[in-house]
Amino acid sequence: HIEDAVFGMTLYGSDPILNNVTIFNPDRVGIDMFGSSNPVIRDLHIEQAGRSIPFQNDWRYGIGLSVGDGSTPIVEGAYFTDHLLRGLNLWGASGGIYRDIVMDNISGSVLGEVAGVWVEDSVPLFEGLSIDKSDTGIIVRHIDDSGYTRGVFRDVDVSNSMYRGVYLDKNNHTNYTNYETADFTNLTVRGTGSSGATSPGIANAAIEINATGAWLENVLVEEASSVGVRLFFVDSTTTLRNTTIRNAGEAGQGAHSAGLSVQSSYFAAQLEELEISGSPGPGIHSSSGGSLQGSDWNLHNNSEQGLFIDSATVVVDGLSTADNGFSGVHVFDARYITLSNLTSVNDGSLGSNSMQQSGLSFQKSNDLETTSGDVVCMHCEVESPQGYGVYVVDSVDLWFDNLSISGVDSTLSAMYVDNGGLSLGTQGGRFNLLNSEIAHESTTHHALYIEQAAGRIDGLTLTGNHSGIYWDADHNGNFPSTLSNTEFRGTDCLKLINHPDLGGYGNTIGNNCSGRIWVENSDVNLSNLDDATGAHILDLDASSVMHLHQPSNIDLSIANIPSGAIIDVAWDVTVWVVNNQSNGVPNAYANVSFTQFEPSVSEFTNDIGQVLLSDFIGQRWTDTGASAINDATVDCGYDSKSNSTTVSLDDDKIMYCRLELDNQPPFLNWTSPLDGDVFPSQGEVLFDAQESWDLDDDQLTLTFTSSLDGVISSAIGTVPFSANDGVSGFALSDGIHDLTLEVCDNAGHCVSETRTIELTNLPPELNVSFEPALTQWSELIMPQTGTVTIDTSGTLDPEGDEFACRITFGSYSRQAPAWDNQWICPEQLTYTFDHFSDDPPSSFFLNVVAWDQVGNNATYTVEVKLYNEMPTAGFTLERNGTASEDSIFFNGSSSTDPENNPVSFEWWSNVDGTLMVGQGIENISWNGHLSRGVHQIELRITDDRMDHGDEMAIVSELITVDNSAPRAVIEELALFDDLDSSVLIPFSANGSGDFDSACFTFPADGTWHCAENEPAAGSEFLQIDWSSSLDGRLTPEDEDFLTFETRLSSGVHDITLTLNDGINPNVTATRTLTVAESAPILVLDSPVNGSQFASSDSIVIDARSSVDYDEDEFTLTLRSYDDASSTYIPVLADVSTSTVHEIQLDAGLRD
Repeated sequence: HIEDAVFGMTLYGSDPILNNVTIFNPDRVGIDMFGSSNPVIRDLHIEQAGRSIPFQNDWRYGIGLSVGDGSTPIVEGAYFTDHLLRGLNLWGASGGIYRDIVMDNISGSVLGEVAGVWVEDSVPLFEGLSIDKSDTGIIVRHIDDSGYTRGVFRDVDVSNSMYRGVYLDKNNHTNYTNYETADFTNLTVRGTGSSGATSPGIANAAIEINATGAWLENVLVEEASSVGVRLFFVDSTTTLRNTTIRNAGEAGQGAHSAGLSVQSSYFAAQLEELEISGSPGPGIHSSSGGSLQGSDWNLHNNSEQGLFIDSATVVVDGLSTADNGFSGVHVFDARYITLSNLTSVNDGSLGSNSMQQSGLSFQKSNDLETTSGDVVCMHCEVESPQGYGVYVVDSVDLWFDNLSISGVDSTLSAMYVDNGGLSLGTQGGRFNLLNSEIAHESTTHHALYIEQAAGRIDGLTLTGNHSGIYWDADHNGNFPSTLSNTEFRGTDCLKLINHPDLGGYGNTIGNNCSGRIWVENSDVNLSNLDDATGAHILDLDASSVMHLHQPSNIDLSIANIPSGAIIDVAWDVTVWVVNNQSNGVPNAYANVSFTQFEPSVSEFTNDIGQVLLSDFIGQRWTDTGASAINDATVDCGYDSKSNSTTVSLDDDKIMYCRLELDNQPPFLNWTSPLDGDVFPSQGEVLFDAQESWDLDDDQLTLTFTSSLDGVISSAIGTVPFSANDGVSGFALSDGIHDLTLEVCDNAGHCVSETRTIELTNLPPELNVSFEPALTQWSELIMPQTGTVTIDTSGTLDPEGDEFACRITFGSYSRQAPAWDNQWICPEQLTYTFDHFSDDPPSSFFLNVVAWDQVGNNATYTVEVKLYNEMPTAGFTLERNGTASEDSIFFNGSSSTDPENNPVSFEWWSNVDGTLMVGQGIENISWNGHLSRGVHQIELRITDDRMDHGDEMAIVSELITVDNSAPRAVIEELALFDDLDSSVLIPFSANGSGDFDSACFTFPADGTWHCAENEPAAGSEFLQIDWSSSLDGRLTPEDEDFLTFETRLSSGVHDITLTLNDGINPNVTATRTLTVAESAPILVLDSPVNGSQFASSDSIVIDARSSVDYDEDEFTLTLRSYDDASSTYIPVLADVSTSTVHEIQLDAGLRD
């Protein structure tokens, strides 16, 4: 118990066990740790740190517990209350374990940053932490880049903080090398800046992460007067998982009104399983480069937007917004956004304009169309917003894929797009609406309303009763639009205005279209437009042109086509040029001309005699009605023959232009062998010209002739055959052949072609693979004493000749394996390099050579680079127990150095440090004891090679060393056999001890059970107790407990020595001693032996110090020797020793 101290307790390099410590009113620090102190502190109570000290010129006062300079305490159960600066202050590469910590009312300092817990450049573990009413609950700050910061927090509750509940940052906010400096699991932050705070309403954030990284899992933020979570300069090293934010934010303060805000974070933080509700602003406010990514966000019942994005990047899958005051999602001036699997329900109820009342709103979400940086909404569903389902203003490169809109009020359109504000310079582009569905009910409004915007619409499904689609494409720029695979319905169906270029295909005017198709000041080109009823009117104004390619069931006779307007109907033409046998004539000339509208087209037919001509006008409709049907005439010609034919282009047409040709030579199509092919000696050669054919269907004769062998084959028909296959009987000699194929029909027409091939004895084909594998540059890089294995199993000789394989070298002094004169190619070639005592050249070449009996050879060459290997570390563990008192043997004899270089080694423990340093493989072993704890044991080996520098071969193993139980021994003494109650017995616990304590903590005399070296976590404090079954506790006060002297009462005693280390159960030793009753002990203080007196003097007899250890009553009898009677005559008889007696004696020498 300590009161009113400047420093309550200071530990330097110390490791005591402190139990039930109470410190009141320390001025500066309650407990201050330096020098790698490692105490165990249980049940700590510190109050009013710094409250009584006057103002100082430095900040370091008002701290409960300060842990610094590498200290690592274990604190179990602590209460800090009413401190000026900090409850817990960690700094200087410290750590420790802190469990069940409670603190409150940490506030008041103006010179230092006030916090319940301050973690600076340290790595602590907190479990069970509660902080109430602190200026800031927890601050984790990284300052020194030469060190490391990582605070781990489990089960934390922070309430009623004035500024921040949790603050994680770096001192240098411009250092962007973020890493995870804090890890929170099960964190609750309540009431930040609330009425329960010291000064309410001035909070910065419930949780703030600034220029650092963090992991937060299972987080609850409630009732904060400012933003719930603020992220600034964070990146992908920050993750929030399973986070709930309720009723956080300051109304009217922009980003600080949100449940979560992020700014200037260009590499997105990860948010998973996030729920935000009750914010006076948006649920999430992402601005100024505040990037986010994640999944499963639920943003509901916030007063403004669910998700507000301003000039930032967000990628989220699984976003749910509901019952937010403004739009579920609002995107402003953003370039790259991906929202997938989004639902918006009942959003916009508090909005005052269309942007705020819509389910999803987009404003300047890209104002320039580019090849990158799209804003995408995939599988997005909007239901029952206060305003529009989707509201788009001045946004391009905006992609909606599988968008669904329903439940929009009948006084509005379901989707509204207006890009009229994009009017500067090159601003502009297109929106995209793909595979989407709009369900809408309105008697006055369109389901889709588009104003001054170009776009792409494909696969749009409209349901419900409404006015259809209104699309005005008067936009800045010259972007074409498309409208495809959509069924038009509604009272207006489709109204197209100011389209400079609208294309599309696969559209249908549905049965539920009760109006017409309106086209104003537009150029529209639609393919495959179908009218389900055939009764719908196309209504054009005088400035519109419509081109219908392959329309179906469109009645243009009822179309409204004013003067100046045009509707063209176009079809496809397929032209065949055929001969007398109706066979298509390849490469025939075909010229297609038209009587009107289209220019003539000249082409040559393809290999089957066909020309395809697509989308040519067959008829034009104007205000005067329909034109005559356009006639298409094909003029064809081949081999001085010509013809023509004409059709009326009132549908897709196939035109046959027949030519009465004379009998034509056949067409030679020769696919094998190819010109220049080389084949093995007597190798099989395929002759294939089966695609040759005759225009007149004449029978063909194919003759193959060789310049060496003459006619190889002459046969009717085009069936392929093979030479040198051993079956057909066709043969080709080795050598260079000029092969001629002549194809003749039975009318005497022949065509021919000549090709050159060669049959020669080819070298073996090498197919090899290496182990070790080659690099991407075909280099073999391997150890200088290693073995290379070359797989040659895929190697073959094209002619089947016998062949051999071997390894040879280039620019290398070692001899390659000699050939054994056997015509064998082993499936594996191996070679072991043997540079044990010398260094290899920097590089040389290894050749794999295969050669046949003819003398042909093939070579595969690789560059070889050999290197000296690091030693290989290995060890085994032997021990006869797991406690610290049990000896451990590490056997590293399995370690090797491939080149037998001299090695140096170190045995190292992360707990005890260096255990041994030595040299030589033969010496790699260690025997000894380890401190209690979990050890990572490393055997580190290196050799004497300069090129290995500071490299080490390391093998490690985790080893748990348990705390040893103490040992209790009562030293055996000879006098134990003859004791009475007067004997002063020298008790000794010699031989006792605890191997978790250093020997220097025991008495210098004696042989103790202890560790020669100080354990890494410090020596344990032993509690020692001696007791007797008769006399009770014998342990002396203010003496060494291990050796002491005492007397025992008479009787049979069970003497028990008990040792306790605070961890293990008590250990005891017992000795039975029999103590006999003793005679009284006479102590005569007066007279002193040899004293001289006068016969007249009174002699004082003082025996008051006499004692009987059995506490029996006793008396004193004093006798004097009488010379006359030669006997002792009583002078005092049976008197009490408790009083002083006086006697007189006659003169003389008296005995």
